[in-house]
Formats: sequence, structure tokens, C-alpha cells
Amino acid sequence: MSKTEEIQISAIKILDYLYFYDIVSMETFSNEKLEFYRQLSESLKLIIQKRQYEGLRAEHYKHLLLFGIDLDASCLEEPLESLVDGNESFIRALNEKLCSQVMTASFSLDEFEEDLHSLLDDYSIALMDSTLCYKIISQFLSYEFDNITIGVLIKFLDFKFLELTKYKKAYQNNKGKITQHFLDKLFFRAMLYLEFETFKNDLLRESQKYEKHIDFNNLDDAERIASSMLSRSKARALKDIDFAKISEIDLCKTNALKDYVINIESRLAHNAIFSNGIAKWISLLGAWHLMRAQKINLDKTVYRQTSVSIHEAEIACSEIASKEMFTYGFSTSERNLRDWHNVVFRAYESIRILVNEVNKGACK
Repeated sequence: MSKTEEIQISAIKILDYLYFYDIVSMETFSNEKLEFYRQLSESLKLIIQKRQYEGLRAEHYKHLLLFGIDLDASCLEEPLESLVDGNESFIRALNEKLCSQVMTASFSLDEFEEDLHSLLDDYSIALMDSTLCYKIISQFLSYEFDNITIGVLIKFLDFKFLELTKYKKAYQNNKGKITQHFLDKLFFRAMLYLEFETFKNDLLRESQKYEKHIDFNNLDDAERIASSMLSRSKARALKDIDFAKISEIDLCKTNALKDYVINIESRLAHNAIFSNGIAKWISLLGAWHLMRAQKINLDKTVYRQTSVSIHEAEIACSEIASKEMFTYGFSTSERNLRDWHNVVFRAYESIRILVNEVNKGACK
């Protein structure tokens, strides 16, 4: 396999992985979670200002604090009696990893512990519904950046890891929020999240701690099961081999990033479940934006067949989603969005039910 083919496959699998959790974030959002994340966001902003961190360094510190909150939530879970030893090992390994990352990034461990304890004092995780802290790193990412997958796709296109004819680098002339700075932050935080996932998933497999772990590679198709087993074997082989982290890589160095993307994807042990090619990704992402538009505009129709030139016609959710996609540099018709909305609706519904059941089980 050539390096070009390898980077394309890895990039698509990463998009697929992130897309799953973009769906989880949207399908499990609530007014309670929105208010919690709003308050947490303000607290994180004050901490960053106090420590005088800027740019990607500020994003790194924010990620590590969220890591700490995730760790605290993990400590509160009640494992089965037979898994107590495994759970203690799991928590210890996570804590050691967090401390190691804080020091490796040259942050003060004393200051970090002070900031994390301050957050945990302000937000008592033990008293919260488990749904508020479930996958908090990825869900808080979605709160801050809306859709993570589309931002990572843009970076992959700009790095020329992937190619799409219906993409124009429109955000360069965009005076809104979709700027180079915004995308750099999004990409950096998304890769930090993937690094966190690879480590935590390794621990989950070792400790057999599956209560809140969704295995979305457990498929019925024999060929795909074999592919999944191969991916996991590859990930296990890489487990104890260190690699350059995203915080150590210059985002302007394409070759280094290419190696990084291939490496981190291999460690995820994920096989594409939505699409293993590039052609469908504009439609899949457009469907997400349409679903989101529908959820926050309950009074509007999903799709309107009347001409947009008719001023009396109320704007439809498909038109809102189409404009959002164009803001990111992608052109797609409202009818295509409607059609793909119908294609993915059942999958979105199934994911929501699955995650809700997982969280119910965690509350018992």
C-alpha cells in the first residue's frame, strides 16, 4: 500500500470515529447539559486567563482539565465486585497518565492540581446525573466547536490528505467564526481527544470495564469482524511503543502530520461504519447539520419544495443546514440533505437509544 492510500484510509477512519461521537453529542444533549457546559466553559476561561496561557497551549491545558474531570467521574463508578481490582488499576493508570501529560507539557503540576480541585469543588460530579459527564471531553468539544468531524475534514483537505471537488476554501474570506485559528484549535483538541481515547480504550480492554464503553466495531458481518480483529491486534502491538504527540508536532509540517494521523488511527482500532470512502462525507455531514437544525427549530419544516424566491415561504431546516455547510466551504443541495436525513435517521435514533441505555445502566 502506498503512503497516499494509507493516509486516505487513516483519515477516513478518523472522520468515521469522530462522526459517531458528534452524533452522540447531538442526540444526548439537553438543556441541563447546555447550562452545565456553559458554566464550566466560563470557569475554564477564568482559569486560562489566570494562568495566562494562549493559543494551542491554552487549548492543551483546557483538555487536561477536562481529562481530570473525566477521571473524577470514572472514580465514582461502582464496578462489579469481581472487577474491583481491575477498576483500581484502571483509575491509577489514568491518574498516572494525566500527571505525566501535565509535566511533559511543562505545566506546573501543583498549579494544575489546584485548578482541577477548584473545578471539582465548584462542580460536584458525585451529585450530578451521569449523563452530564458521559464522554465529557468529546461532548464539550462539540459544545465549543459544534461539529468536530467537519472541522477535521477541512484540515485533512487543506493538508491534501483527502480530495473533494465540492470543497472550496471559503473560510479564508469568512468574517465569521470559521477561521484558520478556529480550525487549528479544533483540530488540535480533536487529536488530543483521540490520544486520550486510545489510552483509555487500551485500559478498558485490559480491565474488562465495559459498563460505559460502546463497542461499535462489534458487527455481525464476518468479513468486518475479521477486519476489526486485525485492527485490534495492530493496536495492541503499538500499545507500548511511544510516538510523537500532536502537542509535539508543528501543524505546518505536512509530512510529520501525515505520519501522526496514520499512527493515531492505527491505535484507535476502529473500522469505518458510516463510510469507508470520501464520496459520501459531505452528505453525511450535511445530514448532521440538518438533524441539528431540526432539533433547534421544531416549528420549521424539514424540507420545502417551493422556490426560495418566494418571500412568503418560511425558511426550512434544509435551507439552514445548506447555508451552514456553505460557511465551511461545502456546497450541497437542500434535496440531497433531505434525502440523506432520511437515510441516517434510523442510525441516529439507534445510537441515541444505545447511549441512553448505557447511561441508565451506569446509574443503577
